[in-house]
Amino acid sequence: MSSTRKFLIIEDEEPIRGILTAFVERYAMENAPRFRPKTMALGDSVRGLFELSQSGEDYSAVLLDVRMPRMTGDEVFAALETSNPAILDRIIFITGYIGDLENRFPDVDLKVLEKPFKYKEFCNMLDSVMQAETA
Repeated sequence: MSSTRKFLIIEDEEPIRGILTAFVERYAMENAPRFRPKTMALGDSVRGLFELSQSGEDYSAVLLDVRMPRMTGDEVFAALETSNPAILDRIIFITGYIGDLENRFPDVDLKVLEKPFKYKEFCNMLDSVMQAETA
């Protein structure tokens, strides 16, 4: 019997949210019957921060864009450092601007997928987060 695993995607660009959602669904199919995915995709980083502050422990992985209007992904991460630090190791940054993160968090070992990335890279990164969750 498979369990349900929740994934949160915080990405302001709708086409990329769709691709990430499809990647999660394909990843789950390839890993069946280990789990069924339940994915929430948000286009607003402030709503994403609220969701993570309230229910972050429920998510197996969080896919977080960096450059977004209203609040950047690194600002979301920084807010979670104090409000919900237990989930930081589940966050995978999605960015074309890796320097933004390296400058903001020089001493933090972040999980980052640099755009553009291939499905296999996505799977490898998600594997590392999923394995850490079950360890």
